[in-house]
Amino acid sequence: MQINGGGNQFFDRLGLKTGDPLKVIRRACLVLARARTYTGVLQWFDQPIVDLMDWVEAVESLEKETKSKKRG
Repeated sequence: MQINGGGNQFFDRLGLKTGDPLKVIRRACLVLARARTYTGVLQWFDQPIVDLMDWVEAVESLEKETKSKKRG
């Protein structure tokens, strides 16, 4: 799926600066489903894109923090 025109600005504001935001959204749903959220991929697809990207940011931040603590 290619986005052009005004759609690019919308996706850019969400941090989806790519030619194919659907791939980024799909990846985000998979990341969240694998992150011990006990929520399936299809349920994440039902979330508004803005909320979805906020959740991804939170999960990635928590994972980074956990890895940092394990290293000492």
